[in-house]
Amino acid sequence: MNMTKHDLRLLVLHYFKLGHNASEASANINQAWGEESTRDRTVRRWLGKFRSGDESLKDEEGRGRLGSRENEQLHAVVEQNPRQSVREMSQTLGVSIATVLRHLKIIGKVKKLDKWVPHELNENQKLRRFEVCLMLPLRNTNDLFLDRIVTCDEKWVLYVTVNDQFDIEILQKDLKIEAFRSKGAGGQSVNTADSAVRITHLPTGTVVECQRERTQHRNKALAMARLRSILYQNERDKELEATSASRKLQLGTRGRSEKIRTYNFPQERVTDHRIGLSVHNINGVLSGEEPLQQLLVKLRHFADKESIQVLLDSDPLAPAPLTKK
Repeated sequence: MNMTKHDLRLLVLHYFKLGHNASEASANINQAWGEESTRDRTVRRWLGKFRSGDESLKDEEGRGRLGSRENEQLHAVVEQNPRQSVREMSQTLGVSIATVLRHLKIIGKVKKLDKWVPHELNENQKLRRFEVCLMLPLRNTNDLFLDRIVTCDEKWVLYVTVNDQFDIEILQKDLKIEAFRSKGAGGQSVNTADSAVRITHLPTGTVVECQRERTQHRNKALAMARLRSILYQNERDKELEATSASRKLQLGTRGRSEKIRTYNFPQERVTDHRIGLSVHNINGVLSGEEPLQQLLVKLRHFADKESIQVLLDSDPLAPAPLTKK
């Protein structure tokens, strides 16, 4: 026969009438009803309430604790309706919300998708996870998804920093400077004076115009700055175009298609995409041992071949490269 909370409080009230203290009352109750039927702290709290003159057996709002037996009651309440709220459980058991939350954790219940479920996996869930682990190697035999795993890419990227104050020589004799009236909507001194400036760079045929300012000398300064920028950019483009063949192995735009080397740890493979060479000894490459030296030798041979090809392409009198028929 289980003792209810009301029965426990009647017994505590009985021992209070007899003049027993909390330790004596708790020991007598546990001896008669079994161990852990109550605790000294619970008996002491009710005795204090009775000494204050309040002999009511009702719980104070927000008070109440759960013991081992009450944990079983909480478990039964949850199993009866796993979707009920913590407030509803606290009202059913007569304890605080914090107490319910604490003991839900003790009995191993967590809330998933608005439902209280066991925190630990059951046998079916464990079996399902075991089956998934077995299926992964079998899946790789039909679909080599492990081969598509790339753990690291390596490439070189060149960032060019252009100084704001660059210097390029422009001869005065190479310039043709013309003044004309500004075009567009009218205004003060806009269409009435030759304030706009057009500058033509005769060697390159580059033409720039400026009519933003009201005075001719300001427009001329802006036009010269624009012309200097255009000529500088043209010279730089020519320089990059002339050297792009010899530096195409080092330059990039951070695009994934321009990666130069892949380290694939699942396959123990290092692939250099510039020469199409794969080395299946990733630890040796990372440690700087013989596999890395073999890779560097191949790269040097490839770089020498590219350099020779650049020289042949730049010399119009050089014979055409031999091709196999």
